[in-house]
Amino acid sequence: MVAMGQLSQPALGVDCAGVVRRAGSRVEGIAPGQAVMTWKLGMDLAAAAALPGVYTTAHYSLSTVARLRLGESVLIHGAAGGVGQAAIVLAQNIGAEIFCTVSSEAKRGLLVEKYGIPEGNIFNSRDEDDFNLAVQRLTGGEGVDVVLNSLSGEALRRSWRCIKRFGRFVELGQKDIVGNTGLDMEPFLRNVSYHSVNMLDLLHYDLAGAAKAFAEVVELLRRDIAKPIAPTTVMPFSKMEEAFRLMQTGKHTGKIVLEAIDEDLLPMLPRAVKTTRLREDATYLIAGGGGGLGRAIAAWMMKQGAKNILLLSRSGSKKASARDLMARLSVDGARVDAWSCDVSDEQQLISVMDKLKAEGWPAVKGVVQGAMQLQEATYENMTHSHFNAAIRPKVHGSWNLHAHLPDDMDFFVLLSSLFDIAGSRGQGNYAAGNTYQDALAHHRKSKGLAACCIDVGMIQGVGFLARDSTDDRVHDNVRGWSSLGIGEREFLNILDAAIRGESLPGVPLPPQLITGLGTGGMMARAAEAPWWFEDVKLSHLITVDTHTILQNEGVEGVAISGLLAQATGLEDAADIVCDALVKKLAKSLKISVEDIEKSNPVSTYGVDSLLAVELRNTRSTHTNSLQQHIKPFARSNLQGSLPIGIRWSGCWI
Repeated sequence: MVAMGQLSQPALGVDCAGVVRRAGSRVEGIAPGQAVMTWKLGMDLAAAAALPGVYTTAHYSLSTVARLRLGESVLIHGAAGGVGQAAIVLAQNIGAEIFCTVSSEAKRGLLVEKYGIPEGNIFNSRDEDDFNLAVQRLTGGEGVDVVLNSLSGEALRRSWRCIKRFGRFVELGQKDIVGNTGLDMEPFLRNVSYHSVNMLDLLHYDLAGAAKAFAEVVELLRRDIAKPIAPTTVMPFSKMEEAFRLMQTGKHTGKIVLEAIDEDLLPMLPRAVKTTRLREDATYLIAGGGGGLGRAIAAWMMKQGAKNILLLSRSGSKKASARDLMARLSVDGARVDAWSCDVSDEQQLISVMDKLKAEGWPAVKGVVQGAMQLQEATYENMTHSHFNAAIRPKVHGSWNLHAHLPDDMDFFVLLSSLFDIAGSRGQGNYAAGNTYQDALAHHRKSKGLAACCIDVGMIQGVGFLARDSTDDRVHDNVRGWSSLGIGEREFLNILDAAIRGESLPGVPLPPQLITGLGTGGMMARAAEAPWWFEDVKLSHLITVDTHTILQNEGVEGVAISGLLAQATGLEDAADIVCDALVKKLAKSLKISVEDIEKSNPVSTYGVDSLLAVELRNTRSTHTNSLQQHIKPFARSNLQGSLPIGIRWSGCWI
């Protein structure tokens, strides 16, 4: 009833068994290593977990409440269930005459075979006339001394009529109580009593009484009076819904136990999270807001309630896209503007802050820093001006915003890149600037200031990759990893959490979030492995999310390693590495593998410096893997770095 929402109770279940891991200094009688529910040696956890609740309920109901005595009679409804079987065992130990109801022939057979209940004393619980008339007939019209009831509706009223003079009726069900249904008063003329037993209520309001009942049950178990419930159906937590549906049908027998299994995958329904509601009386800045991502953020902020948004970029309102955005969002009293400001220039930012105050804009309460500039070059070819061009928006711009914006802002979000974690061939300057942003977010958090840095991966359909001006080479490089990308909606959800400062209610976000690294499972399903999988600190990602992927569908790096492990000699292994490099080269150049002649130097195919770096690192990775798998006597031939252009096993690598 709790699972179906028919009964308002905080606890979904109370039965359990386990081993004490730690005990507080004031705890008496319990020590680490002891069983939480004491049971005999040889009894498994599932059987032990099925005992406490059912036996404590049955014992408290029959002995404490009903005071069942030797020679008395008891009618037990739902006798094949957990509480029903426990009640039979306890009633037999007391020496009472037992009448039972069940809902099927299979359950009737269980009571006859396991507990020796006469078939004539077992009735159909779904036929009120059947058990009512039978009890009256077998007791000479007097009825029974105790009724242990779990039925509802008309079956409850008929059971109430089965009570003997001075009898005790114990109600375990909750349906009629919650429904506030009526009860015939006439039976009270025979000095009968009606009791309701709710063990959860007892645990909450009379812990001493519940502990006493439980201790008495443990003693019954020690004396071998309490027996395991049969059958005990064990199901993993992943089948929790199936377990409750089985209980709902009333077709189960005995006790259902949910077991925690390490490899079990559980469906989860996360708590609802309220989306961010921005203030109408505040100004929000978007640095680098002239691009597609900045415009998307501005539109999202407006939907969240913002009325004053200022986009800062070097182009300001010169671009038609910025002017269109201003016209589209400046409605219903909202003010959206785009000013020319290079945030890496401290004086320009100070001028913007002065202008905001002079024009009467509300106080700045949040900023999203997305300013960036790419200057692609390998490290050995990178000039000082190249380095500074990428560094200034990230380092100087972020620090200027930190230094000149108010300390009491609600959020300070930095848009960094996953490349500061994974590295980027040809973008060492950009990666360095993003790394600074990560550090700044941690610094602000340590000072008690709002901060979150999002290391953004590939965003599809908006931002840098969506620009027509973006180099085709960049699109070609990332096309193979499109499965790692997130859409605009997913990015805005991440931004929402960063602004809110928590992922779930009461669960604060760390100052740094990383997106787009991918997993081995994702690679095996849809993409080639990115270079950062070759990094030791990220190599564990190869094994993540691979439980549903067949071994022969593993990521490229894993497949090459497996082939090398099977190599019969150095020449065989070299051929495997050479084939892998040819495939890499063909994929990068968008040509067929058959169009590449292994005997030709790589330079024959017009490889630029960036692709050369990629091939060199791929070659190095496979060579290292080769050294791990070939025979020790051959390893000496591979020591050192092999430069591109060395002929090996018929292949120029």
